[in-house]
Amino acid sequence: MDDKHTIWVDSAKEWTDYICGLFQKKLNYIYLHSNGSIQEMSDISEWINNRQSELDYCEFCGVDTNSDSIELFFKKAKFSIHNLSFGLQQPYLRKPLPFEALGLTELWLANKTWKKPVTWTTVNDIINLNYRRLKITACQFNENDINQIIRRWLDGNNPQMDFFAVALKPLDFDLVLDGIEFEKKDRMDQRILITFIVLSIASSKY
Repeated sequence: MDDKHTIWVDSAKEWTDYICGLFQKKLNYIYLHSNGSIQEMSDISEWINNRQSELDYCEFCGVDTNSDSIELFFKKAKFSIHNLSFGLQQPYLRKPLPFEALGLTELWLANKTWKKPVTWTTVNDIINLNYRRLKITACQFNENDINQIIRRWLDGNNPQMDFFAVALKPLDFDLVLDGIEFEKKDRMDQRILITFIVLSIASSKY
């Protein structure tokens, strides 16, 4: 991390401490570039450790991603994160994202285009998560993948999940629901306790 960037990060932390102290509020939201340096991520994680025990919303976003920096950020973190968002515009990561032991309730894995869809998480990653709300956009999962996720949830995996949304290219829903007993419900039926949203979106060049 160069001197100019170090000064900018230190200034941002000082101003945040000043404003939060002035209004006696905690830090609720932090936005981090996904290609931040190891030193930057380490310093920010330690800074949050020293000021509070939880963070409502944390977002990582960027064209390039430094997997080592992101991994270190979570290793250093002693605070819980309730809502975590990744908007990464690269096709893969060298290391899996560290989703465990964060106190998460909501996870959003996002990308804006089908040119660079979310390919840096797997079906097993999703099955092994234990969050209330999960949203994935521009994803390459197929019918068998979604079928497996739903089956595992019905078998008791991730019992606290009450919302799952994923945006996909057009699917054959007969294959998605193959072997699954289901009953069609009116969209306005308020008795539905869990929301599974599988969006089929036509492919485009954008």
